[in-house]
Amino acid sequence: MDAKLAALRSHSPEVASWIDRIPLQKWTQAYDGGSRFGHMTTNLAECMDSILKRARSLLICALIKATFEKTATWFVERGVKADSMLRAGHQYPEEINAIIRKNQQAGMCQVRRWYSRENNEFQVQEMFSPHGHRLPMSFIVKLNDWWCDCGHFQARRLSYHHVIVVCSFSHIDLTPYIHPVKASTTSTKHIKYSFILLGIKNIGPYTPDQISFQT
Repeated sequence: MDAKLAALRSHSPEVASWIDRIPLQKWTQAYDGGSRFGHMTTNLAECMDSILKRARSLLICALIKATFEKTATWFVERGVKADSMLRAGHQYPEEINAIIRKNQQAGMCQVRRWYSRENNEFQVQEMFSPHGHRLPMSFIVKLNDWWCDCGHFQARRLSYHHVIVVCSFSHIDLTPYIHPVKASTTSTKHIKYSFILLGIKNIGPYTPDQISFQT
């Protein structure tokens, strides 16, 4: 990537200067620290293609109107769902609870060694491979560093079966090892903002089957 940036600077210094003002961590896979909550940096940009799927045939104004209305509807629906989860006393959305339950059921492994009580470092041995295509393996789990050799813990900021087994073995609360961004309260904050009504008139008509959104 550095070589390509150097070539760009020699070809177009103005463009390179504009790019340099954007932190590399925000747009490059080489510097984003790996996965971010299950999404690679490249996928976060490419996902917009699916959001505007089948909308290319619309007129510009109709495209803007459809995008605005669908996005506003999505925020309202997600907001109602998040509020309902909070009123029912759910700390995490159902999607997160389902992942945790799945990982609890898949936790067929045992703690071999507890290396450090202060740093909460453990060695976990699988009883059998959860994927079935490899031999059982041993992994190092470092709770204080949000680290597991399998990579899932630090990538998704969510307790996977190795971490769940460790917390159960050592009687440690699992909640601190689920990132706050996964909580229902965080979801509510992200979608609490209201949309104002568009005052654009004479926008070409469109029908729901002309544009599809993936939520």
